[in-house]
Amino acid sequence: MSNATYISDKAYKFGVTSNVWASFYINKDEYKRLVGYIGEQGWDKACQEYGVDSAQLSKWIKFNGRGKFVKQIKQTVQEETVEETVEA
Repeated sequence: MSNATYISDKAYKFGVTSNVWASFYINKDEYKRLVGYIGEQGWDKACQEYGVDSAQLSKWIKFNGRGKFVKQIKQTVQEETVEETVEA
């Protein structure tokens, strides 16, 4: 499979153009570092560390990751939101 076909297939899966999908691509090593950082430090700290907003971080995870981790991240973010609401 060529890179063009791979990118086109991935983009189609997410309902975006190839250019949009490619703009959120990160390599596997960086993805693993990002996942580890989110797991250790949390979503908000990862946004600060990488200098991006939550939507950008979400797209990195969504477009590069596996469904299981994306579900875990969504659950963690929801739990953090509930905790912050309860504390306030």
